[in-house]
Amino acid sequence: MNKGLASDNGAMLIGRSIDAPGQTQESPAWGSRKWLLLLMAIALLLRLPGMQESLWLDEVFVTRVKVGDPITLMRTILSDYHPPAYLVTMHVWGWVFGDSEISVRMLPLISGMLSILVIRALGCRLAGARAGFLAAMLLALSPTHIWYSHEARPYATVLLMVLLATLAWYRLAEPRLTVRDRRRWTWVWFASLGFALFTHYYVLAIWAAFVVLPWFSRHPMRKRILWLGLLLGAAFAGSLFLKSQLSSLHTASSYLRSFTPMEFEDLHLDWLLTGHAFTPRMGPRSYVDLLLLPYSLLALACMLVGIYRLLRGNLRRAGHLPGWTFLLLWLAIPALLFALPLLGFTRSYIERSALPVMVWFYLLLAFGLSAPTRPWSVRITTGVTTALLAVLVLVAWQNRHSWTVYKPRPDWRQASHWLDEQLRRLPAGDERVRDLYSLGFHPYALSYYDDRFQMAKRLESNEKAYERMQKAIARIFGSEGFPGAWMLRTLEKNFALDRKQAEHLREGLRLRILLLGEGPEPPAGLPPGPADCFLVTWPGMVESEARIQSLVQSPDYEVLDRQDYRLLSLFHIRKRNR
Repeated sequence: MNKGLASDNGAMLIGRSIDAPGQTQESPAWGSRKWLLLLMAIALLLRLPGMQESLWLDEVFVTRVKVGDPITLMRTILSDYHPPAYLVTMHVWGWVFGDSEISVRMLPLISGMLSILVIRALGCRLAGARAGFLAAMLLALSPTHIWYSHEARPYATVLLMVLLATLAWYRLAEPRLTVRDRRRWTWVWFASLGFALFTHYYVLAIWAAFVVLPWFSRHPMRKRILWLGLLLGAAFAGSLFLKSQLSSLHTASSYLRSFTPMEFEDLHLDWLLTGHAFTPRMGPRSYVDLLLLPYSLLALACMLVGIYRLLRGNLRRAGHLPGWTFLLLWLAIPALLFALPLLGFTRSYIERSALPVMVWFYLLLAFGLSAPTRPWSVRITTGVTTALLAVLVLVAWQNRHSWTVYKPRPDWRQASHWLDEQLRRLPAGDERVRDLYSLGFHPYALSYYDDRFQMAKRLESNEKAYERMQKAIARIFGSEGFPGAWMLRTLEKNFALDRKQAEHLREGLRLRILLLGEGPEPPAGLPPGPADCFLVTWPGMVESEARIQSLVQSPDYEVLDRQDYRLLSLFHIRKRNR
């Protein structure tokens, strides 16, 4: 048998065959469809509860509020921090399937479920059926992956695309591929990597690794990968140039930070491993925090064993690729994140930006966990892993409304119902537009749940943006002929529709939403007499809570009503007559 190629349930193995002399034959149960179906059923049950939660700020970016019509989609693409592929996809998705809470979360759910199957296939191909199943189990029960599988954001889909691109990249290294299979896997690699690259900027590091590594590892498809990779890179560079001309490129934000060695450790041994389930932010500490240490130490040991196996040779080849190619793919995004602060981009990191690292991290853990070969050691390893994952899932469920993987979702759905009820209680015939002052964040979700509640900026004229885009298009593409003239006509047509939509929103407006710093603020913004307004804040934000207290405790104001929901406090206040 060829040592570079060994078959187990159709899988390609690295290094020695699992049934080579001196090794224990893997149990057929690891490739059993029965166990895989059970794992998929458990994974689905863990992800379904989050599908019906209220949408929060970031999720609204894939609804009609932000991508509903072409001009709104264009405005969001130009102002968003991410490339446009996922926004365009959700624009089409919403047109076909609608933008209900379940609908906009369905694509991440499908992506998350498919990722479990793909990581199993990749693990089987690299290290055998047991490693593949263990990698699938780690992903299926991961609190971090569960979170992003029911969040209407691009991260679960990016992870799936990176998994597919990695699987295709290794498949293309196999010397026995037929011409048809080689063509098929080439397109899988190109399409999945292209979608990921045009969805998240940091996939650029993985793109570079895929293109460069074949030239140092004798990848048989290195020329084709190079040319297709350069095509993707040119298209990506062109999109960056176009965006820089039509608007601006965002390179920092207040919620981002620098990537440091401590962040690298926390990313792997806490956030990717447990989703911060044992150490939630903004919550009381308890004895449960102590559980993180044994989980981290065991994960570190598994990682080191996996790395040792890669470098020693047990996991040395897929086709003819050395094991260090796997390690460099794993370190591609962290290396980019380490480099960005050195280049002056000191605010460039948040955990979810490095989510694709989960692919190689979980596979490394699976490589380490699958190292034991004696039957008794396999049973102990599997039993302990299953027990630890079960405890992790239970703790994560207990802390599901705490800040673990990310901020818990405020209940904007109930907040919109309460605001509607308050407006209905106003005296008959009082159709004045009320103001809602948001202290600390953008409540776009209110516009999703009720079209009568609109951000003040959404009601303003966009003529300046229209003129800026007109000039940029004329400068880049010209104002006559194709495509310049066609683009200008399309732009004018869509902006005319946008003006009509803004006018329609102003006619039906009942609640105008302002942030602190936009327009008149209370108390100066409230005239004397029976004038009233609403306030909304997120408990835990010190500055906004202090501002709220200064208003509601002021003798100049009367609190008509107050309601607290998950992570939201709403007030209906009125200025007293003096």
